[in-house]
Amino acid sequence: MNQNDPTRLLLDKYINNQLSSEEINRLKEIINNSNDEDLNDQLFQQWDSYSYTGKHHITTRKQIAENLKDILLTEKQYIKRSFPIWGKVAAIFIAVLLSFTTYLYFDKKQIQKTLLSEYTVQVGNGEKATVVLPDGSKIYLNSQSHLSYPASFGQDERKVKFSGEGYFEVTPNAKTPFIVSNPAVTVKVLGTVFNFYAASDDDWFETTLVKGKVEVTLNMSTPYTTVLHPNQKIRYNKRTGQWNISETDLWDETAWKRGDLVFRSKTFSDIISQLETYYGITIHIEGNIPDKLFTGSFHENDINAVLLNLQQHYDFAYNKTGNTVEIKLK
Repeated sequence: MNQNDPTRLLLDKYINNQLSSEEINRLKEIINNSNDEDLNDQLFQQWDSYSYTGKHHITTRKQIAENLKDILLTEKQYIKRSFPIWGKVAAIFIAVLLSFTTYLYFDKKQIQKTLLSEYTVQVGNGEKATVVLPDGSKIYLNSQSHLSYPASFGQDERKVKFSGEGYFEVTPNAKTPFIVSNPAVTVKVLGTVFNFYAASDDDWFETTLVKGKVEVTLNMSTPYTTVLHPNQKIRYNKRTGQWNISETDLWDETAWKRGDLVFRSKTFSDIISQLETYYGITIHIEGNIPDKLFTGSFHENDINAVLLNLQQHYDFAYNKTGNTVEIKLK
């Protein structure tokens, strides 16, 4: 079916709910005056050219196509009786292209099961990952992060559940806000770039806005909502309820995405914890933990290079065996 074919143009407009009354009558006339074989060929071409996004739609799309073939080839008489106005098997096919509500004609339980399923991405210690959602939004996940979203993402809402640390580049869509949900907070955006930190084993939550605008709701006993602007960071303690908004250095806040380790007045314990997460190792410490704070940055693939640098600031010896490091403080 040629892109400029009148029937193709009318079908495209029908799918997008743009037909005038006159065009509806014209399309009905074309369908009622076409033989089933030609019409089926045209509609399968329409189906193949139908635009869809996201890997999670592929299974559902294939299932619908197979069901349609079975129905069109074996149950034509039933479908004709079900749609007397159109008088053709085409009616059910066009309806599928128009709306997912017509799934009830094609193995409804199976398709509903697919749409209700949830996709999960779990990132372990020392790992990073990048996820592109069906709407084109991109999420960079830091170590020990967990992302989940429904198979129906983008149809009625754009909502994900997230814990850990992630850098979000959200595709703008004024009609469907993008929502990041976490037990401690909810972040709502229309189209923006921000860093989100909410590790499950940490009392503190942080969101740093890089570009655009986000609405942050703190899930306290009495929820509190505020709006962040670029270069602002909100920090919230889910245990005490303490929170504050401050100006921040975006270069430091997003260092992990570039593969950098940045420490600003960090304690020795904080540094060790971050090294374990970043490099996917286990560190055992023997001796008294020093009180001295450390400021510095590293871009090293080898943990040994970082430990050698830290030895210049803290007095310790270490031994690395496999993924385990033993540190003896002097």
